[in-house]
Amino acid sequence: MHAPPSSPVDRRRAGWFADRRLATKFGILIAVVVTAFAGLLSAVLVGNASVRDANTELAHLNAAEKLVLQLDTRASELKVDGFKTLVRVDPEAQLAELAEDIATPEAMLDELATVPLTGRAADSVAGLADSFGAYTTAITAWVELAVADPAAMRGRWEEIQAANDLSDGAVSEAKDVLAAESDAAQGRLDDALAQAATVSIVAAAAGILLIIGLSVLTMRSVTRPVERVKRSLEALAEGDMTVPTGVRSADEVGRMAAALDTARVNLREVLGSVAASADAVAASSEELSASSAQISASAEETSAQSGVVSGAAEEV
Repeated sequence: MHAPPSSPVDRRRAGWFADRRLATKFGILIAVVVTAFAGLLSAVLVGNASVRDANTELAHLNAAEKLVLQLDTRASELKVDGFKTLVRVDPEAQLAELAEDIATPEAMLDELATVPLTGRAADSVAGLADSFGAYTTAITAWVELAVADPAAMRGRWEEIQAANDLSDGAVSEAKDVLAAESDAAQGRLDDALAQAATVSIVAAAAGILLIIGLSVLTMRSVTRPVERVKRSLEALAEGDMTVPTGVRSADEVGRMAAALDTARVNLREVLGSVAASADAVAASSEELSASSAQISASAEETSAQSGVVSGAAEEV
C-alpha cells in the first residue's frame, strides 16, 4: 500500500520555489548573481557616462572662457597699438606690430569656432568674430591714418576707444555668459558625480540583498527538508516508524522524502501483518494445547474405566 500523494493545498504550501529542481534553484541563484552584477556594472557605466558628458561640457566652456578672456586682453593690446603710433619716432614701424597683434586674436577666434558649445554659450560667442573683425578693421584704418598724419590724429585719439567699443560689449557679454554657464556646468558635474555614487550604492545594496535573500531561500529549501528526512531516518533506525518527514516539496529532496514516507508506511503494514499472523499462530497453539489436555484427560478416564472393567472381569 502506497502513501497518498500530496494534495494541491500541500503543494501550494510548499511554495513555487521549493517545488523547483535543485539544478533550477541553483541556476536561478546564479542568474540573480549575474543580473545583480550586470545591473551594478550598468549603473556604474551610465553614471560614468553622465559624469563624462558633464565634465566634457565643462571643459569646453572653460576652454571657450579662456579664449574670450585672452581676446579681451588682445583687444586692449590693439588699443595700445593705436596710442603707440602717436608716440613712436617711426609711426610706420607700428604697422608690423599691429599686424601681429591682429593675427593672434584671429587665430584665437578660429580656435574658438572649433569649440563645441550649445545654448546661450554658443549664442554669446557667435557674433564675436564679426564684432572683433569690425574692431580690427577700424583700428587698422585709424593706425594707417596716424602713420600718414600723426599730428592730425593726435586730436582724434578718442576714436581708438570708439573702435574698441565695437567689440567690447560682445566680449564682455560672452565672458559673463560663459562664466555663468561654467558655474552651471560645474553644478551639473557635481550632481552627476553624486547621482552616480548614489545609483551605484543603491544598485550594489539591492543586488547584495537580493543575492542574500535568494541564497537563504535556496539554503532553507534544501537544508530543512534534509534535516526532516534525517530525523525520520533516525527514528526509523531506533524502531519508531511513526515519525513522518513532513516534506511537501516536489524537488529531489521532496521526492526522496515521499519515497521514505511510502517505505515507512509499507514497512508498518508489513510488520502489522506479521504481528497479526503471530497472534493467530499463538491462538492456534493455545487451542492445540487445550485439545491435547482434553485428549489426555479422556485417555486417563478411559484408562480408569478400563481398570474398573478389568476388576469386574476378575470378579466374574
